[in-house]
Amino acid sequence: MPASWQGRQIYLYFDGVQTSAQVWVNGQPAMVNEPSWGISNYHDSGWTGFQVNITSLVNLGTTNLLAVRVVKKSPSVDLDSGDYFTLGGIFRPVTLYSVPQTNFAGVQVQTHLLANNQAEVDVSADVTQGDASTPVVMTLNGVTTVTNAANGKAVFTRILNQPQLWSAEFPNLYGLTLQLKNPAGQITETVSNRIGIRELTISNAVVLLNGVPVKFAGVCNHDSTATVGNAMGPDDWRRDILMMKAANINAIRTTHYNFGSGFYDLCDELGMYVANELPYCWVSSVGDQGMTPAFQQRAREVIRRDRNHPSVVIWAIGNENSAGTNLQVVADLVKTLDPTRPRLVSTFDASKYNVELSDRHYPSPATMQSDGASATVHPWIYLEQPNTWDIRLAADASVCEQWGIAQQRVWNVCLQYDTIAGTFPFEWSDRALADPNSDASYQQYQSTGVQLLYSFPATGIHILKCKGMVDGFRNPRPKVYEAQMVYSPIQVSNALTVSSGQVSFPVKNLYSFTDLSYLTTAWQLQRGGVTIASGTTNVTLPPRSSGTVRISVPADALAYADALRVDFNHPDGRDIVAHQFTLANAAPTSPDPALPAGLPIPTFNLITRQTVSDPGYWTKVLRYPASLTGVTLTPANATTLGQLQSLSATVIGGSSGSQVLGQIQAQYANNQFSYTLQWTASSAEVQEVGWIFQMPSSYDHFSWDRDTRWTVYPPLSIARATGTATPDSTNVDITRMDLPNAFDFNSTKYDCNWASLATGTGAGLMLSFDPSQRFHCRAGGGNGGNYLLYVNQQVSLPNDFTMQVVPDLILTLSSGNVLQGSFDVGSVAAGGGTSSSNAVASVTNVTPFATASGGGVQFALTFSAVVHNSFSVWASTNLVNWIWAGPATEFNPGQYQFFDQTSTNLPSRYYRVSSP
Repeated sequence: MPASWQGRQIYLYFDGVQTSAQVWVNGQPAMVNEPSWGISNYHDSGWTGFQVNITSLVNLGTTNLLAVRVVKKSPSVDLDSGDYFTLGGIFRPVTLYSVPQTNFAGVQVQTHLLANNQAEVDVSADVTQGDASTPVVMTLNGVTTVTNAANGKAVFTRILNQPQLWSAEFPNLYGLTLQLKNPAGQITETVSNRIGIRELTISNAVVLLNGVPVKFAGVCNHDSTATVGNAMGPDDWRRDILMMKAANINAIRTTHYNFGSGFYDLCDELGMYVANELPYCWVSSVGDQGMTPAFQQRAREVIRRDRNHPSVVIWAIGNENSAGTNLQVVADLVKTLDPTRPRLVSTFDASKYNVELSDRHYPSPATMQSDGASATVHPWIYLEQPNTWDIRLAADASVCEQWGIAQQRVWNVCLQYDTIAGTFPFEWSDRALADPNSDASYQQYQSTGVQLLYSFPATGIHILKCKGMVDGFRNPRPKVYEAQMVYSPIQVSNALTVSSGQVSFPVKNLYSFTDLSYLTTAWQLQRGGVTIASGTTNVTLPPRSSGTVRISVPADALAYADALRVDFNHPDGRDIVAHQFTLANAAPTSPDPALPAGLPIPTFNLITRQTVSDPGYWTKVLRYPASLTGVTLTPANATTLGQLQSLSATVIGGSSGSQVLGQIQAQYANNQFSYTLQWTASSAEVQEVGWIFQMPSSYDHFSWDRDTRWTVYPPLSIARATGTATPDSTNVDITRMDLPNAFDFNSTKYDCNWASLATGTGAGLMLSFDPSQRFHCRAGGGNGGNYLLYVNQQVSLPNDFTMQVVPDLILTLSSGNVLQGSFDVGSVAAGGGTSSSNAVASVTNVTPFATASGGGVQFALTFSAVVHNSFSVWASTNLVNWIWAGPATEFNPGQYQFFDQTSTNLPSRYYRVSSP
């Protein structure tokens, strides 16, 4: 402890200790600023920061002994052991500092918007031992003001002209500095902060930021990672916030407690709205007056620390508690401490506790519509909606993509009503810990906050819930892209208008403050997946408006292209949304009628399921594969599909494996496989139903083409429209999905136009489906090293909190129900039937000639090739940089020519030809 601190006040600040702490210095109890239960050196709260005065206990100029006892089970542990980890220990920074005897004890900043593009900034500073002779200096926006600390408080009011307002879209910050001076005019203490000028109001049940309706495209998040547990730091927070912003998420709910103080600094800087949740989750003592001081203490400590952050836009009081008097006590206290932000009490209508926002968790879209239509005073917000589905409850990783359907339905209702402020899907990341110990090491802690965890030895992970958009290591799942597209503030219509040299399409700008001119609009004309022309432009469309985007493009490239891709790029590098327009439809792909040699008769695939509660493990799914009995084949000796005419059998299954479920009849003729399932059993929920084709081990390339929800996907996304996957993509654990194409091979591709299982050269089995009945396909491993192609008519989504949002995507069969399906079966040839690699037979002549004006030389290119094909000519002056020069023209069958209109007077020119 430095001797120079003589005569100063000396403090320790703990940003968080789980769950309570008792502090001694040199063997003496140290005074806590919010002592608990009548003990001066004891602080009881697992998430909130506290300060300890150690001035009288330290020995300056020498070594001191600091002792901190951390107690996991404290008198108010009920407030610290909800739906999250409480691992115990000092998990946030501890700061030792000193201040003069006269010092800043606290600062509060409030900002208000005025008429004529002005803003008022009110700063109130509490000054210990301050009086009318104590000068206090404030510097804001380069202007200095001096006042005195009369009665221990210094108050400033500053009017700013044309202020740069803060929002998540434009996180403008101002430097604010406060200084104390002694009677001699010397600066004794300086406090600096960054503030944002913004104002939250509510009008006619609409949340307004800076006078403009705002939508919170949110997500629930826990302040933990697999590697550091709850000991999050700036690098962890920055990574999370940037990933969220790249997914068009603009709001975070601190689930279910306040995060470390540095988190809010980054939200201010990077632009993120925060619903700051006071740490009362699933509390049994909401009506216990003996616990009222504990409730009040946590509210004071959260608000005192976080109230000056512009990013904090909501005070959320607790999570999913039953009604109780302590919730009203806290709601009233919060209003007194900070009247500038709206409050909510989790899962209650605003009128229940006289707060500003009404909250529900997991309502149906119909309930949301009713809320939005009937709200006149209090806006609605949904701090948990929709649930993101635990991947362990699903059939395969495709659930990550299909979850986007639920999110889209919920968000559509939110967009429909200005009286709905936002939604917050639950949740951003897995709750997981990288710990090689066995599950048994956690059993003893169940009663004190650590719920029973699943152990995954392959990754050293203990996991409570595996429903994150990202895993515990922050590897993204397909849910992240779904969030990006659903939450996109730019909605692009697929109604493209094409004229010579110009394309146009309708767009909605859902931003609150951003004109589209702030973004860069990038376009690409493509043919066969190859970009033949590209460019950038800026289009103008005011926020909260609809209009038409017009882009000028080269007429020759437009005439030749089969697709147009448009990206709206943010100046910080984010791709806000990408959309691809089809300019020319590709010919449909059909299998060759010849079946692969020896193709076995497919196996009927039926799995029924039951979702049940499992105390300690939340929920589990019991799956019951069905089988066939009494199988009759025509002809009776048929063993391959090519020999089969019909199949009939009784379907048995259920929990016993022998319950009669119904009858199946199938036929094969003229390359079409069709079937009818007649259900005779009582109601059963179906996980999947369809057929399984078996191929030898060399057929390990699963390919597909499908009808997708989005026109653009990341290149390796398992949800992309078309692609090929191999079994190596399955070498991943669901708790550490560090391959970008994790589970590509064995994840269901919904709504397929065709699917194949082939060798590396492309030869193999192909199935095609009518647009009126697209099947859902995936590959998998079979017995003896064989590979399987699953062709399912139905793959149901998980049955959990969000079932009411997507009940139509879950299949239940009851007695008397009939299920019918059909698809074409054939083969695909080696090479996939393409000949582009040898389409150009030869280049026969390169001939320079004079232009018509005689003022220069152009180049022409002629070559021989297969007849009636399309070819692009690419040009270069250095054999390094190639540009699309245009299409070649077939002037005689198999004879093509190209005139280079841009080659005049170039000293040299190089060409290459491609198809397309």
